[in-house]
Amino acid sequence: MAHIWKAAVQPVLSYATQSMCLCKSDFQALDRTQSRLLKAALGLSKICKNTPLLQALKIHKISDLISGYTLSLLKSHFSNNSISRKFNYQVQ
Repeated sequence: MAHIWKAAVQPVLSYATQSMCLCKSDFQALDRTQSRLLKAALGLSKICKNTPLLQALKIHKISDLISGYTLSLLKSHFSNNSISRKFNYQVQ
């Protein structure tokens, strides 16, 4: 189940979010949506706790994935020599 979730659902939830300006409430809404969809797919009650469920299935919160994608995107942009020179920044 976790493999199908990671391959099919998480990409849909995170599509194009790296280029959006998301605030804390947007990340919370995405996490809630992921949890609700996962519970519905597994036939669980809406009151089932999210964190133990995600940990048991080894699924990361969608907000953590998006943050990681965004940081990778920024790092790759700053690794580009022209951008690094423009901002006088060096990637360590």
